Amino acid sequence: MKRQFRILLLWILFVACTILPGCTYVPSPSPTLPPANTPTSVPALSLTDQYIEAFRTYESTAGICSVYDTESQIYLYTKQAVSTRIYPASTTKLFTAWVALQHLSPEETVVVGDELNRVAPDSSIAFLQKGYTLCVASLIEGMLLPSGNDAAYVVACCAGRKIARNDYLDYNAAITVFMDEVNRQAALQNLQGTHFVSPDGYHDANHYTTVEDLVKIATLALTNPTISKYVQVAKEEVRFSDGSHVVWENTNLLLHPESPFYLKDAIGLKTGYTKAAGYVLLSAVHNPHSESLVIVLVAKCPTPESRFAETISLYNVLKSVEIV
Repeated sequence: MKRQFRILLLWILFVACTILPGCTYVPSPSPTLPPANTPTSVPALSLTDQYIEAFRTYESTAGICSVYDTESQIYLYTKQAVSTRIYPASTTKLFTAWVALQHLSPEETVVVGDELNRVAPDSSIAFLQKGYTLCVASLIEGMLLPSGNDAAYVVACCAGRKIARNDYLDYNAAITVFMDEVNRQAALQNLQGTHFVSPDGYHDANHYTTVEDLVKIATLALTNPTISKYVQVAKEEVRFSDGSHVVWENTNLLLHPESPFYLKDAIGLKTGYTKAAGYVLLSAVHNPHSESLVIVLVAKCPTPESRFAETISLYNVLKSVEIV
């Protein structure tokens, strides 16, 4: 009886709340559903993200490979960690040139001397002879076009004497002074994985850098107008002080219009080769969608031609991106 009375009382209260003023029963709201077949909006990818997405399925044939966008300061593609240690070979000459030009003016003249004794017999050369007189700018060109190891040692010797403030310093001592300065500047430029022992990059186990540091060297070198000028020159006829002349051809086939690897948007930078490094190419190319530069590094390539073909393939990935 008591149970029935409680149920009746609850029923009376419910009825009263539904009919008395101020007592309104409000049902719980139903969840609002989107209309059928309404597409869900997806945020648009940034241009940098579009590049990264384009490279996501790319498979490089080079042992080492990276693509760095100077505008966003982001790696769009790397095959391995950017801290990976590599042998730079003749791409070393970009940093040799940059350090030397911190102490030498492009216009000052240099007489080639016994520092040529330091050039290995199987080196690429600019055909310099003892007694030739050249300006520093021409020596930089000789380093960067035919990749002259002879030009690299002449520049290093001259800069070393300038740093030591001794025009008569023995050439071996002068080159040591210069290489000390190279490594000091590497530390100042935060090239933490770099140590160089020669101005030309001839192989030595203690002469090394990293993917990241070499990309930094590329961007740094391009800030110097003398280097920036000559890395873009395909070929030039040079007349020496004894009246002889030679044609210096850039080893970078991306720059030669007659080459099957010609790339109109390329503006340098430097080739390299040693058995340990493989075939190397450090390139600067115009981004096909903007005014910025992209630094492309390929190393440990199996053939001379493959480094150019690989760089062009990477460039074509950039070019394939359709800007939304």
